[in-house]
Amino acid sequence: MAYEKAHACDICGRTYAHRVSMTLHRKVHEGVTRCTLCGRVCSKVAHLRTHLHRVHKLSGPEVRRLVPTRPRSVPYQDDIMFGGSVCSVCGRRFQHELSLLHHMKIHQGLTVCLLCGRVNNRVADLRKHLRLVHRLSEQEVRDLVPSLRQRTPQRPDGTQPACGDV
Repeated sequence: MAYEKAHACDICGRTYAHRVSMTLHRKVHEGVTRCTLCGRVCSKVAHLRTHLHRVHKLSGPEVRRLVPTRPRSVPYQDDIMFGGSVCSVCGRRFQHELSLLHHMKIHQGLTVCLLCGRVNNRVADLRKHLRLVHRLSEQEVRDLVPSLRQRTPQRPDGTQPACGDV
């Protein structure tokens, strides 16, 4: 499926299918993505941070000092393109409410592998990780990462309360 590239950079004319991509691209022209240590121009601010960490071996605080993040209290330039779903824990914004609900599972610890400590983006990714990396069977994965239907509350004696009875 081909996307129509309806968003053009008013400086260089490069076109993008999504306004978000074009907005990120414009930071190249603003000089925000240029490495102050070697002059390399990265395509995104996130890539510049990775470059500083990997190439120049800077620590996280050093990278943030050179390329500060926008304070969470400062609104996005165009909130329409990001939607109104905001994580109450870390301030990350989501275009779709469902994406925020999946993201919240990270903060709830529901996406952490109990075998190796890896944090996955989604519960489905955790299940896949357990099958592929740790070679667990489907039943073993279900036992370690129960589905929402299996997470019903249990009494200390192991019995489940009746509906409305807790």
